[in-house]
Amino acid sequence: MKQKQLGMSLVELMVVIIIIGILAAVAMPQYQSYVEKTRLAEAKQQLLTIKQEIEAQKLTNPRELDIGNAAQDSINNITNQYYTLTRTVDGSKLFLQASPKQPTYKYGIWMDNSGTTYKCKNLTGAAKTNQPSNCEVI
Repeated sequence: MKQKQLGMSLVELMVVIIIIGILAAVAMPQYQSYVEKTRLAEAKQQLLTIKQEIEAQKLTNPRELDIGNAAQDSINNITNQYYTLTRTVDGSKLFLQASPKQPTYKYGIWMDNSGTTYKCKNLTGAAKTNQPSNCEVI
């Protein structure tokens, strides 16, 4: 009588490992894209908060408005890990920008003076006073 073999052969184990590797290779870019979209939404929310704090400061004491230092606490929250926030003041207009620190992130956020936010590809450098190229409204 022949004894029945229990368990898996080496070939079967290698096939399972290859299948898991293929699934991981397909899923990883999707996961990274999802993480970037989530962090981009957080950056947009931070920029909106900063804009609202500056507008509130303008209403309560317009003569002493220091746009350069307004909402500093919010700025520190956004720049700590994932994005670098820059701001440019042109007269009484404020432009905000969140550029990604991670080299794998493709998009940044740019906000004009009216509060319209744009998702921009390959956004780097200081905030500009005109809309950068490769942007779409979000």
